Amino acid sequence: MEKIAGTEATFPRFARGSATAGLVVCSAIAMLVSVAVRADDTDAARAGRQLAASCATCHGTNGKGQGAMPVLAGMPKNYFLEQMRAFASGERQATIMHQLGKGYSKEQIEQLADYFSSRER
Repeated sequence: MEKIAGTEATFPRFARGSATAGLVVCSAIAMLVSVAVRADDTDAARAGRQLAASCATCHGTNGKGQGAMPVLAGMPKNYFLEQMRAFASGERQATIMHQLGKGYSKEQIEQLADYFSSRER
């Protein structure tokens, strides 16, 4: 590593005065941006998975179904959203889902819909 006069940065000797330095810097920036985007995606996926854990008692692990309960895995996102809204509004009656539907925020219902629609049936 060699400090370049008039700068705060140090560069490997091979990078001084070449196009390689620009390539190294651009590659580093691209990696940081892609890591930040993946972190956001991972956080959203994690949130959906964590919320879905509470559904497993009735709907099975990962929404794969259990007994007479509907299979949530692979359910189309819009259908899931419509049903949750219907439960929350009381339009669709159920023993427990109308109470659970009221307990989730719109963002949480979106996260659940994203999670279950991305699962394999």
